[in-house]
Amino acid sequence: EASDPRSYKALVMVYLGGGADTFNMIVPQKCALYDEYVQARKNVALLPQQLNEISTGGQACKQFGVHAKLSFAKDLYDRKKAAFVSNIGSLVEPLTREQFKGGGAKRCVGLFSHADQRQAAQTLKCQTAGASSKGAGGRIADALAEGSMRFETTSFSVDGSATWSHGFGTRPEVVDRRQGAVRLGGYDRLRTVIDNITSVRYASMYAEEYTQTVAEAVEASETLGSQLNQAELKTAYEA
Repeated sequence: EASDPRSYKALVMVYLGGGADTFNMIVPQKCALYDEYVQARKNVALLPQQLNEISTGGQACKQFGVHAKLSFAKDLYDRKKAAFVSNIGSLVEPLTREQFKGGGAKRCVGLFSHADQRQAAQTLKCQTAGASSKGAGGRIADALAEGSMRFETTSFSVDGSATWSHGFGTRPEVVDRRQGAVRLGGYDRLRTVIDNITSVRYASMYAEEYTQTVAEAVEASETLGSQLNQAELKTAYEA
């Protein structure tokens, strides 16, 4: 007898690949930190009338200003649908200024390298260079699938083979942002050939891994493409 399905939950990672002047994105207001901000930023500091004010508690300042171009973010914050997390960055362990300069504590790889920090933001393991640590999203899926509850997990990416989506046992299904699940043309005709190629065991671990990846990619795109073709949207999205 089939058990009742568990409720569906999704974790969505929206990665903004560019740079942001965060000191002008959210600015302290009506407190000593604003004076410090003006002194440090000088002619690029924003005036209170150039910001959308929000209120908070438990912080050094009771009011902050959100950049005028982010009025939608202020609206979400006011409706308790969004939060701002400040003072974050890549860190292996607590680190003082003296330790940073003279050693004595673990540091991130390539702290001033944009490429390294982009990877670190997706692996959340800045002490390891590259993507060998796999992505944080993929590792979360691994843990949920391998834990005592044995959740069924799937990882999707609309940005190609993004690091965040990869786990050690979780491989993301790539969905093209414009064409959806791109399926292999002539799959019905080529299916037997593909099965013959991918079912062979190879002596080379590289060849074995490659054929397994091809098999999984083809099968995943066919399955997902078929499901999406049958889906009916209940929300009218603007084109």
